[in-house]
Amino acid sequence: MVIKVEDMRKYLSSELIGNLTDILEVIADGRAAEGKERYNSYIVCNQDEVYANVLWDLILTYERMKKKGGELT
Repeated sequence: MVIKVEDMRKYLSSELIGNLTDILEVIADGRAAEGKERYNSYIVCNQDEVYANVLWDLILTYERMKKKGGELT
C-alpha cells in the first residue's frame, strides 16, 4: 500500500495522521520482533507515467531471468 504524503496531509486530520503513525509503529515493532528491518524501502512508479510500462516490462524480464538462473548485464 502506498500513501502519498501530500494526500495524507491534505485529507487526514492530525488525529488520523497520529492513528496511522501508531499503526505503522505497531507493524514496525512486529517486524523487528521477527528479526526483520523495521521498515522496507521501495521505489514506486505511478502507473499514469508514460514510462510505467517500460519499467514494469524491465522488472518482469529480470524476474523471469532470475527464475532461469540468468543475470542481466
